[in-house]
Amino acid sequence: MQNNDSTLSSYISLVVNHIDKTFAFQRQTESWLEGATAANLFFEDAAARIATEEYRMQNSLSNAQKVFVAVKEIASSSKMYIEKLGALSLALRELLAVLGDA
Repeated sequence: MQNNDSTLSSYISLVVNHIDKTFAFQRQTESWLEGATAANLFFEDAAARIATEEYRMQNSLSNAQKVFVAVKEIASSSKMYIEKLGALSLALRELLAVLGDA
């Protein structure tokens, strides 16, 4: 196990760095969704579509609404990913601590 200590330490450092970057991405995504740009994109487009008779006959989302929905899905997916990766990283650290004592 001692030969692999530096490899595992490097790996754990990469995992921690990846979690940090993914978390930063998640914060930026949530910030965008909560900001005026996303609200304007969604509501301006929705208002324009509601004002037309064509909208009442259509069930599909507009391109602007699709952008909004896609970003919301990214936000949800990256949050779940961060939580799972964090749990796996913690489990890996605990396993390595046990193996180090063996």
